[in-house]
Amino acid sequence: MRDQELKDIWKNPSRMEHISINKKQLLTQLYKKMKEIDNNIKKRDIRESVASIIGIIIFVLLGWDIPFFWSKVACGIAVAWFAFVIYRLKKQRQNEEPDVTLPYTEQLEQRKEYLKGQSHMLDTAVYWYVLPPFVMNVIFFLGAGNPSEWDNFFASALPEGIIEKVVILSLLAIFYAYIAWINKKASRDHYEPLIREIEHTQAELEHHG
Repeated sequence: MRDQELKDIWKNPSRMEHISINKKQLLTQLYKKMKEIDNNIKKRDIRESVASIIGIIIFVLLGWDIPFFWSKVACGIAVAWFAFVIYRLKKQRQNEEPDVTLPYTEQLEQRKEYLKGQSHMLDTAVYWYVLPPFVMNVIFFLGAGNPSEWDNFFASALPEGIIEKVVILSLLAIFYAYIAWINKKASRDHYEPLIREIEHTQAELEHHG
């Protein structure tokens, strides 16, 4: 199959009149799955970015008002982490669209590397998406003093004793462990199968020429 035909398929999957039925189905199904996962990635990134912007605003205000030094430090960590999340997601999508001037097989290779990057990002979420906010919460709660020293509506939500703080942090540990697990599961269930399918398609195209 000529590269120009394959480029046309990438841009417009309906133009496949001169390709065998099997290759039509193979490429059309792959194209649809890629578009679906691209849409899911965009929705996820928008959702996470909006949540991060809201988080930055909340913790800037909280850090300004709360009287406890280490809790202020924790708020600073939270702001930095939210900003990093926005940067990390944006950076990961830099190579989202393949270079259509390249042969189709190379475009597939670009797409595969892009999806591998997305998959790796989810696999390592425990390091950049889970541990930083958990550490922030540990510093925030353990660093908080007597709630009565803080004249704010949210002061009543702060735990007073060490036992209450340990209970809250234990529940947060379970919650963040679940977040790490669902990210790994998303990588395993959504990205890895599509990467294997791209590799299968590459092998088919190379075999039939």
